[in-house]
Amino acid sequence: MSLNEQFFYALHGLSGVSWPLDWLGVFLAGALGPILFIGALIFILKQPTFKQQFSVFTLIMLALSISVGFLLLGRAFYESPRPFAVLEITTLVDHDPTNSFPSGHTIVYTSLAAAMWFVRREIGYWFLAGAVFIGLARIFVGIHWPTDILGGLVLGVISGFIAYKIFPHKEYLKQKVHE
Repeated sequence: MSLNEQFFYALHGLSGVSWPLDWLGVFLAGALGPILFIGALIFILKQPTFKQQFSVFTLIMLALSISVGFLLLGRAFYESPRPFAVLEITTLVDHDPTNSFPSGHTIVYTSLAAAMWFVRREIGYWFLAGAVFIGLARIFVGIHWPTDILGGLVLGVISGFIAYKIFPHKEYLKQKVHE
């Protein structure tokens, strides 16, 4: 058994043990992501000037666009069936048996976290923690392999980094911003 499968079984094996843990896993795998987007929107709207609001929004959109490009490339060129398609397991959520690498949720929320990190590090760390919890929860519920999550984390960070490097108006990001 591969290390990928061992880690999968270790985490997914915790599902079905207690309903509160299952509920938390389903919540983190599905609902935490939209909460992160709402948090990012609130952060954007609390910026003192329209230029700062627009700059933060644009950086986030650029990072998300790059991450979706990586996601589409990964899914097109690397075939990885989902765990429930190859193992006899019970998932906690329904999902189509599409290609699983990289994890779309993880790459998108990690790129959001990376963009937020370039704007305000303290907040970026919280967003990154959220992305990690989403990824781990998606293993827990049985729809992703650990390598899918790891790939999503790495590509999400790279997406945020590329977005920041090519972003033309960094001076608006470096001004004092509000939480």
